[in-house]
Amino acid sequence: MSRSIGTTTHEALGRAREQAGEALSTLGGAAEEIAREVAERIEKDVPVLAERTADKAKGLLDESGTLLDHAVTAVRKDLARRIDPEPMPVAWWRWMAAGGLVAAVLAGIVYVVLSRGPQEVSVNDVAEPPSTIPPTDVVAPGADAVSARGNR
Repeated sequence: MSRSIGTTTHEALGRAREQAGEALSTLGGAAEEIAREVAERIEKDVPVLAERTADKAKGLLDESGTLLDHAVTAVRKDLARRIDPEPMPVAWWRWMAAGGLVAAVLAGIVYVVLSRGPQEVSVNDVAEPPSTIPPTDVVAPGADAVSARGNR
């Protein structure tokens, strides 16, 4: 019995090997054909895809460079504004108006002073200038000179 099982098993294994060899050769041929088709498609499509990818990558790189330039410029301006803030805007027209107002007031004062006519001065109004010679003896009216000096 063991012989019949062994012979049948050996035959089955032999047939399985033959069928496996045929299947492998069929699969090998199909795999080679698929590999050739893939290689042809790659040779045909890869340059086009590579060019498209390169163009898109270049566009993205240019766009990112532009965005980076704008970001760097914004950061630099912000830093400059923090370090040296802009001076308050000077309202020069206010200074001009104030100067005009001061000039108008001064012109009015000058006009009033210069437009006055000459004033008449009477001789009686002018006081006699004091004498520069010191008095020697001051005598009160109605008194004699001896009483003014006192009794010595």
